[in-house]
Amino acid sequence: AWVYVPPNYNEAAAIFARMDPEKLSYRGWDLWIQQGQFATHLVSAWPDNALKTRTQKRLARKGQWQHVMVTYDGSGKPEGVKLFVDGAPAETEAENAKGITGSIRSAAPLTLAQRSEGSHFDGVALQDVRIYSRVLASAEVTALARQSLLRTLVGTPVADWKPETRREVFDYFLTTRFT
Repeated sequence: AWVYVPPNYNEAAAIFARMDPEKLSYRGWDLWIQQGQFATHLVSAWPDNALKTRTQKRLARKGQWQHVMVTYDGSGKPEGVKLFVDGAPAETEAENAKGITGSIRSAAPLTLAQRSEGSHFDGVALQDVRIYSRVLASAEVTALARQSLLRTLVGTPVADWKPETRREVFDYFLTTRFT
């Protein structure tokens, strides 16, 4: 998903979620932000049968659009969760690292900028939220993040591109054409 974090945002909230309310032990999942760190909760029953993985660093660039993606392999282990920011894998750490042994399926609807009850993310903007039925490879996540960069360049003369933009376009060409 493309996420715009408001310039002065320092709270914790759901970017999007499919998570039951507290009375049902928060079963489900979310993409979360917490004091500038991106995170995800995978919950069968909070907190004993759950996994929370977050970026080690505060990677949210407030006031700018960023591509944020989570992949999960269904293993129930912290190693099965990957967070990507702007197409690059982020260094992460797990809270509740013992993992999950139960289902994370929730009857709650998918919600944007909140959970089913509470955790509102005021001022956030979202675009191109996607949910896949399989784990994307790192190269696929990188390509998704770069595609949008390329779309913004359409109509801009190559002579006007910055050197780092030229490198990104060249890398994109090599990774999508010769792999």
